[in-house]
Amino acid sequence: MRVLDIGSGAGDVAFLAAELVGRSGEVIGTDTAAAAVTAAMRSARRARFLPRILSRGDPAEMQFDRSFDAVIGSMCCSFWPTQLRWCANWRDMLEPGLVVFHEPDWLAARSLPPVPTYDRCWGG
Repeated sequence: MRVLDIGSGAGDVAFLAAELVGRSGEVIGTDTAAAAVTAAMRSARRARFLPRILSRGDPAEMQFDRSFDAVIGSMCCSFWPTQLRWCANWRDMLEPGLVVFHEPDWLAARSLPPVPTYDRCWGG
């Protein structure tokens, strides 16, 4: 499988995907933060992981030479103002395949058991 990880950060999700696809697969992680990309590349070299971590800027503008079998991401959708544009962009890069995003529901964020300071931060 060829997998695109949007908003890779330090690369944790890209590393998990690389373990799943194995040596015959390819994982390309992307992030806009140069410091995150540097940290992810350093971790990948130390651990000998397979993902290539690239800093490509706004996901709505990314271009790749081939399509992907899966597009994944974690905790990234709510941080980009161009979500609809970048969803349309990677949809065009995706062969019929898998789309997996792990995102928080910020409107329902509460602590259990209740922690008053945390709940006040989220307006609860």
